[in-house]
Amino acid sequence: MSAGMQKSESEQILEEAFALFDHDCSGTISTDEFGMVVRACGFNPTEDEVRETVKRLDKDNSGKLELNEFREYYWEQKNKNKDNPDAILKAFKMFDKDGNGFIEASEIYNILSKCKHAISKEEADAMIEVADVDKDGKINIVEFTKFITKPV
Repeated sequence: MSAGMQKSESEQILEEAFALFDHDCSGTISTDEFGMVVRACGFNPTEDEVRETVKRLDKDNSGKLELNEFREYYWEQKNKNKDNPDAILKAFKMFDKDGNGFIEASEIYNILSKCKHAISKEEADAMIEVADVDKDGKINIVEFTKFITKPV
């Protein structure tokens, strides 16, 4: 990408989600963290799908995924899910634990704080801010769908 070109919003989101879990700023995440990162991006793979994907993406068998390896998966899933409303709704419901039709920072925090490398409340707030178009502090299904299906 040339210096004059700006990154797309989707590319910024991808990099921000990756950076949330790249705690040592090494440009890699552990294969254990991969599932958390993809869920933070709104995808909802099963644990088996996570394991299979890690095997496929970790080309150098380092036990770590680089940003480019994660990017490959992100765009693959983004393009696969853009015309699949059932997959989008399933991912939304995974985060909307109280079923009120909104995803709030506390719900993201409650899910991702239980992971091996938990996120902070501030990181959960930042995730909401990225997709919260109407700036009401929560994400509705329309905002979530726009975020997930935004053109590349």
